[in-house]
Amino acid sequence: MAHAKFGDQVRACGLFFISLVALLIIPLVYHCFVFVTCFPLLDTNPASAWVLLISFHLLLLLVLSSYYQTIFTDAGGVPYIMDEAWVCLRQLVWHTGFRAESC
Repeated sequence: MAHAKFGDQVRACGLFFISLVALLIIPLVYHCFVFVTCFPLLDTNPASAWVLLISFHLLLLLVLSSYYQTIFTDAGGVPYIMDEAWVCLRQLVWHTGFRAESC
């Protein structure tokens, strides 16, 4: 019973730090890059500022989508696509008779 309560406390602490990253660090990075770096650059060199803004937003979208996909994925299970690929690989190894030798 004591281990179950400790696990719940660790899980709650992890959720707190995940929320801290999502709510504080990502907006801070966004503000520093967009408002402090790129907006002043719009006056002197607008083409490079727009390239930086567009590329930053694309990369931010990729990072956020990966972050939230990781957060909302069940940690105890194997994703269906990977499970299906593993079954296909095992069947291929079985049919071809390929056996890996140990080093």
